[in-house]
Amino acid sequence: MISMTGALVFGEYMAGAVVALMYSGGQYLEHAAEGRARREMTALLSRAPRKANRRNGNHIEEVSIEEIDTGDVLVVRRGDLVPVDGMSRLGHVGS
Repeated sequence: MISMTGALVFGEYMAGAVVALMYSGGQYLEHAAEGRARREMTALLSRAPRKANRRNGNHIEEVSIEEIDTGDVLVVRRGDLVPVDGMSRLGHVGS
């Protein structure tokens, strides 16, 4: 804003126009990036699992992720998304 005002005060109308164009272009790019980030975050959160398979003795029960507690043994089948962060029996998730 100061650079546009300075350019106009000194009669450098072309420089003021270039600065205004750069400023408006930057605003547009920032707005577009913010919208894209919001859409991608929404899409990512919509894929988050809401249920998990918990081993309970000799059977497996499906529970909501709010019911999972420390020490529960979860079963993650091939292709499933891991419903929580944590440690596996082998040391860490992904082993």
